[in-house]
Amino acid sequence: MRGIDIYGISSSGSAIFVQVACLALEHCSEKLETLRQYRDGKRNALALVCDCEDAEYKDGVQIIPLRKVYAEFNSTPTGKLWFERAINVSEIKAR
Repeated sequence: MRGIDIYGISSSGSAIFVQVACLALEHCSEKLETLRQYRDGKRNALALVCDCEDAEYKDGVQIIPLRKVYAEFNSTPTGKLWFERAINVSEIKAR
């Protein structure tokens, strides 16, 4: 799916389309437009994870702070292991 970073299906069967950006929300208009192409009434869930302070709902898209996603993922055993391995791979490649 062009322009989609994460695709999933919720427990209720709705499609979930996510874009992830390290940009501030005010610089994500193109990513928001891409997400809106997947809007299907209330059937699909759209989310943008970006550099913002607070979660909000904007024109059919759930905006989620990247820092919050990072903190929550990194607080889980899976997240800790993933980051540990990602850092170790970077160190091995640098040698």
